[in-house]
Amino acid sequence: MPTLLVMMILLVLQVYEIFSPAISMQVLVADRETIIQIDMSGKLVQCSAAVDILLLMDGSYSIGKASFERSKHFASNLCNMLDINPNRVQLGIVQYSSKPRLEFALDVYPTREEAKEAIARIAFRGGGTETGRSIKYVLRKGFLGGREGIPKILVLLTDGKSQDNATLAAKHARNSGLTVFAVGIRHPAWEELNRMASDPDDMHVFYAEHYNDALNGLYTTLTQATVCSDVHPSCKVESRICLRTSVESVQEYRGSHACWKGKRGQLYGKPYATFCPYYAWKRIRNVHQSRCYRTLCPGESD
Repeated sequence: MPTLLVMMILLVLQVYEIFSPAISMQVLVADRETIIQIDMSGKLVQCSAAVDILLLMDGSYSIGKASFERSKHFASNLCNMLDINPNRVQLGIVQYSSKPRLEFALDVYPTREEAKEAIARIAFRGGGTETGRSIKYVLRKGFLGGREGIPKILVLLTDGKSQDNATLAAKHARNSGLTVFAVGIRHPAWEELNRMASDPDDMHVFYAEHYNDALNGLYTTLTQATVCSDVHPSCKVESRICLRTSVESVQEYRGSHACWKGKRGQLYGKPYATFCPYYAWKRIRNVHQSRCYRTLCPGESD
């Protein structure tokens, strides 16, 4: 009988998961009321303070168009968490690849709806991944449309596979007084994201694919730093240790093959036969310990 009961419970959970794809396995252990509260939590808490936030969105070919659309989805959900108006939160976006492009300045869209509509219109550009160059662009141009004496937040949306020295540029950004967040896209290089972001890493580095977790983490860090004020004090953000994975491509030695070396001509001598090493690209999945976040709000029965 106990075995039959366990099988019935597992069957119910599987059916529930099929018809509720947005709910993770972690949440399935909670009751229905708690699931609804967690799902709605992003709408119950928001950053309501004077702060300028600039998103630096990676639009390079290493990200690709599909992942860039997910970055836009994350940015749009971030707007839901921000009290966007000229006296509170201002949001601006720079897209970069081989060179940066200002999509819109901080003072252009005074409402959340206008900012989300502008994000939806951003087109993927493609090119190299010059993250360091784009950060230098922000430092050189400043937060266009920003306000004097207001905290400045730089949020990097990238896979962290920069083709230039992004770590040094990010260090200059932090030293200038900017708070730097790094949000990983697709299969991010976590080590580089950690080097670019402000300390501690577990409060400034997140994963965009789990956007609820990333948004809750951003909200928690900004609130603890008194950058954002909590307009819903009854809600709280809970953190936990979690694991994140990254996929990296590395060269693997596969043996050797016959080849020719040398060049024809009197200066070079004669070509000669020898053996050359043979390498193949291999994808390696690495697991990193990190910290994840979720927002919990009391229900009517609490």
